[in-house]
Amino acid sequence: MTEGNKTDQKETNITPDSIKSWIKEHLKSQNSIMYAEGRNVIIKTMKGHKIVSIPSLKQTGLDPNLLKEKWMEAWMEVHRLALAALEEKVQFLCLNDPDVTHIDGSKIKVGDKIITIASEENIIAYTRSLESIVTTYEKLKIAQKEERKVKDDSPEQFIISEHHVTLSEVDRVATKRLENDTQTIAQEETVKAPIVSNPAPTSDDLPTLKGFKISDGDRLTKKDLSTLRELEKDFVLVTCADLSKDENTFRDNAELCEEANLPIGACLSGKATTSNDIPKEVKRLFRLLNDYEFSGPIIYEVNNEYILASQTDKMAINTAINTAIQISELLINENYPVILAMDYNTKKLLTDLNLHYDFSNGIIYRVLPREMDQVEPDDSIILMDPQYDCDIVKLVNSPYQIASQKPLAKAA
Repeated sequence: MTEGNKTDQKETNITPDSIKSWIKEHLKSQNSIMYAEGRNVIIKTMKGHKIVSIPSLKQTGLDPNLLKEKWMEAWMEVHRLALAALEEKVQFLCLNDPDVTHIDGSKIKVGDKIITIASEENIIAYTRSLESIVTTYEKLKIAQKEERKVKDDSPEQFIISEHHVTLSEVDRVATKRLENDTQTIAQEETVKAPIVSNPAPTSDDLPTLKGFKISDGDRLTKKDLSTLRELEKDFVLVTCADLSKDENTFRDNAELCEEANLPIGACLSGKATTSNDIPKEVKRLFRLLNDYEFSGPIIYEVNNEYILASQTDKMAINTAINTAIQISELLINENYPVILAMDYNTKKLLTDLNLHYDFSNGIIYRVLPREMDQVEPDDSIILMDPQYDCDIVKLVNSPYQIASQKPLAKAA
């Protein structure tokens, strides 16, 4: 793998067709190293997410050749960041996981499989070989996890070794277990009422509010307001993706919505990860929220980038989540109807680490279209679909809904 100063040299071998083809297949893949949100491409790295904005080729007043050049440079940057992330991941695995070993300069052993790293002269082949190492490792870990699960779920077995277990001994143990189980069931039946089986509820059966979230960084126009009004949703979430940079955009959008008499809420991305960050973060939040009347929910998002970059550091992740919960509770104490938010990837990471959290007003998840098949019926979600101008919000069975349903109806 290469030093940083070699990266610029080897990228001269990338052709527009090869890089476009490689990136295109990744943007369509469910478990890819990158994904798209509007004109932004987000690359997942071990230190957080990197974002590259792809310029439009339809801009007016600019030299088409210059536009094409900047467009291609942006895609080259996507590939450069993705390649650097793959190299970093492979190096990390070789140093930290016994299942991945560096045999020699061009061969990596993952489990029982040996993968040859392609020459950097063919940059796409080189990139694919690094990907192969990472995907083989991920499949190995999934297989190991399933194997452990099978062992944990399998019934106790009698192992015949130096001590010979006779059939009569097996029968005797099995009979004893059956007697104990029967006695337990009989005792339970005397104190428990009959259980009536009901079908699991679907999202259509549960009380639901629907709204729109203004996409991160977007500035509304009066035409946008007319469109939002015609859609007759319960609320519009005004977004502030960065409290230190996007305050002016948030205020402009909030004031436009208020002038149009649209019921507004807020979606605020948090940066705090420790208790030391709380005073500064809360001060910024109150400064932003105190100037408006919100009839929609206030959504406060955990620092997803930090959490996903922390990987297996459970202590750091736990501290970051609890920090977000403390900030949300401070807002609730000031009568702001706060719902905690996180990416669906963050939810999956917490599940894998066996970290579970309860929040009084519930949790809402930011999901991509390819993740929709994993969403549970009672999950509240923000669907980030590039084909729509705004993100779609669905609040399912939320405590907030019961408290605010009448004010929202009045505001609409």
